[in-house]
Amino acid sequence: MALSNRCPRQAWPHSGHGDGMHKFMRGMAPLSVAAVIAVAAGCGQRDVVVASGSPTSPGARTEGMSPQPTITAPRARRSAYSFELQKSDWSDQDASSYNAQTELADGRRVAMFYATDKGLMEQHFDPTDGGWTRPVLLYRTKEHPCQGIELEAKAGTVAAVANWGTYCFDGEPPQESVAIVGASTLEKWDTHLTESFDGWEKFSISSDGDVVMFVNEAWKKSLRWSRSKGFS
Repeated sequence: MALSNRCPRQAWPHSGHGDGMHKFMRGMAPLSVAAVIAVAAGCGQRDVVVASGSPTSPGARTEGMSPQPTITAPRARRSAYSFELQKSDWSDQDASSYNAQTELADGRRVAMFYATDKGLMEQHFDPTDGGWTRPVLLYRTKEHPCQGIELEAKAGTVAAVANWGTYCFDGEPPQESVAIVGASTLEKWDTHLTESFDGWEKFSISSDGDVVMFVNEAWKKSLRWSRSKGFS
């Protein structure tokens, strides 16, 4: 198709948004982008609008134009709850107590287990997605587990006690006793370590889930956690 050297009779506003521009672009639809630019340039038009139906493919170079970037669609994000429940890999005589699990009122579940040469691991389950999160390390140690894991939930708050000690089987107290608390989304956990201590005998969660108290009556020790201050 030959192009006329004459400009269209009806000029369009300099901004490129007038009716004349629309009529001109409709009339030139069969032309290539380069041809449209050439005509526009010949008429003294500074702003050239390229329609979305342009035959120019992404990344191709047309004279007078910058190459358009190639757009790659992002990968679908893997659900955070797409993992299997894992268990402790310890195999000694008390290994059956090295796993613990509790359920929240909304159907979510929390599991903790001792992992060899790592420490205490945590996963939580969402009933909507039907899977567990990837195991995360809450407390790192290479010591041998001492006693089981105490784990409870109330009012959206989850609390636990875990202990480690090389000579626990000989009657020695744990070398490391850790109190753990998580709340709400369970994406953040607070931990508190007490060394060379018999461990926390019990703990209680308040009815609103705002406070957790850890107690060892023999040692006359207590530890307080709150949603507003954490451990104190």
